[in-house]
Amino acid sequence: MFTKSIKPFKHIYFLAIVLVVAFSLLHNGFLVANSYAQPSQAIAEQISQNDAEPNDKQSADSDTAAEEESGNINLSDSIPIDEALEVWEDKFSSILADLGLNNSLHARLAASAAIIVIALMLMLVANRITKKVRQRITHLARRVHLSPSKTRFYQRAILWLINFLLVVGAASALAVTWGVDTDTLANDTVMAALANLLTIYFIVLAGTMIVHIANGLVESLFKRWGSKSQSRTNTLLPIARNTVYVTCFVIFTLMLLAELGINVMPLLAGAGVLGFAIGFGAQTLIKDLLMGFIIIFEDLIQVDDVVTLAGRTGIVERITIRKVQLRDLSGNVYTIPFSEVDIVENKTKDFSYAMLEIGVAYRENVDDVMAMLIEVDKQLQDDDDFKDILLEPLEMFGLDKFGDSAVVIKARIKTVPLQQWNVLREFNRRVKILFDERNVEIPFPHQTIYFGEDKNGTAPPLHLKADSNDKTSEHATIEAKPAQKKTNTDKANQPAPDGDSGEDS
Repeated sequence: MFTKSIKPFKHIYFLAIVLVVAFSLLHNGFLVANSYAQPSQAIAEQISQNDAEPNDKQSADSDTAAEEESGNINLSDSIPIDEALEVWEDKFSSILADLGLNNSLHARLAASAAIIVIALMLMLVANRITKKVRQRITHLARRVHLSPSKTRFYQRAILWLINFLLVVGAASALAVTWGVDTDTLANDTVMAALANLLTIYFIVLAGTMIVHIANGLVESLFKRWGSKSQSRTNTLLPIARNTVYVTCFVIFTLMLLAELGINVMPLLAGAGVLGFAIGFGAQTLIKDLLMGFIIIFEDLIQVDDVVTLAGRTGIVERITIRKVQLRDLSGNVYTIPFSEVDIVENKTKDFSYAMLEIGVAYRENVDDVMAMLIEVDKQLQDDDDFKDILLEPLEMFGLDKFGDSAVVIKARIKTVPLQQWNVLREFNRRVKILFDERNVEIPFPHQTIYFGEDKNGTAPPLHLKADSNDKTSEHATIEAKPAQKKTNTDKANQPAPDGDSGEDS
């Protein structure tokens, strides 16, 4: 039964509120214990304090001035762990004396057993309370998108801290019960180290918790805001997350360094000088960041858009504050710094157009051809595969230009983003089928072979030469021979036409 009661300690609890309450109770307990101190002891302490006040004040002023001059302000100084432990020991010692539990061995054994049982009971009570708190704030964790693994980590860490404080209190009570001198063990060095350890633990725990909660809130806000534009959410959410991570990392790192006794003021001054040097020497980087911020803030491009940047066209795969990554149709990836972007051509923002340029022969009736295009558009409007991606009917511009061998009719169809190319291909396919059915000529280039002329303007004859070795061959060779000039002898030997012997009668 006891093992089953201890087993819930391994579970996670979301106890940020309990942690704050623990520190508050610790401080309030210190104040309450002081108010119940013996009057004589209070008077004696007041007298001794008055005697040592000038020296203590001067020492405190010098320590404060030294800390301000060094730039280190330790959070552990605000945790009165040594004073609280001392007051707790005095109060517990007076309780033992009033109950008479420090007079004999049996009484001390009974007191020790009671201390252990009370500590375990407090752990069980803390376990129950934290379980109730977890059940109450589960919906809050879901709203800030905290995963179960993260809440498990935080709840365990906070529960370990509570158990550690209970163990320290129980150990101190046992030491008082058995008359062990704790001044040697719990000296100023040990108490300062313990305070520093608790402070570092608290800083790390609070830092990771704040980072995850802030990222969860950012993600929740972006998802609620980006319900109308998922691509914009995919674009800005990674940038916002990185900004939160970097900001929190810098802040809590400086806090840890200050807690470890490292002077952070020279680091900040050096970071300022380094930032100035980097800004002066890396002007292109600064330009990348500024241009990236402007382009992202003005929502010029988003993830999954098809754009043309710096002469490269492709789909946007990734956007950072400094660069954009494109992938073209062939799978090539282009990484373009924002400083290289002077003109942004977005082919898929909000909506798109499938541009149509249909060329037909000059002899075709233009009005009939435009009617055929409207007919094809109606077919697409009735098609289940295309009716949802067509935003408007065909917009006919009419006869656009006279080409070398065709007249060009221009039109366009409004579509949803990224679908204009699919609509254009299907429209062209159906136009070709319809033109074939209606015998509409789509002109194409023709080639004429010209053999040239001689100086007398006579074209050379075209001779067909067959293969003499194979009479059955169907192959022939075209051979062009230059024309020969006719002489007078050739003219005399030329036969006369019918009815004319060639002699004078």
